[in-house]
Amino acid sequence: MMFFLEANFVVTDPLAHDKAMGFVLSLPYLMNMAFSKTLTDHDLELLEMIAGTTSTLQYMLAQSVVKEETELVWGLLKENHAMKDIFKTFRSAFNEITDVIQFSEFEQIHEGLKSALGSQESYEGAHERRQRAYEAIKDSIQI
Repeated sequence: MMFFLEANFVVTDPLAHDKAMGFVLSLPYLMNMAFSKTLTDHDLELLEMIAGTTSTLQYMLAQSVVKEETELVWGLLKENHAMKDIFKTFRSAFNEITDVIQFSEFEQIHEGLKSALGSQESYEGAHERRQRAYEAIKDSIQI
């Protein structure tokens, strides 16, 4: 019997692996834990009722992260040695965006992100994929 027939194997060294896993596993868990913590003192039922496409998808992701076993989430956030630098970079990016005072500063950041992410093949269809993901889950959400 064969498992993971469509799997891709990427050969890398242990340090590059841990850093990559920090970005693709640990950082999304951190972001969703922080998102969840931010919401907990608010009327979650109201927020869920008025949520649009992006917040509905984000809330679903956050719920799924919070539902994970505590030991798994702890391990993803605390046991990868690469995470300290990734968290520091994330904090810096968060502060840079939230501390913007002038529209021109924000525009420069936003256009820079468009340029950086726009080089990826997946960028062009991102809006459509987000909408399809929302359409796939919206009827199953309890409101």
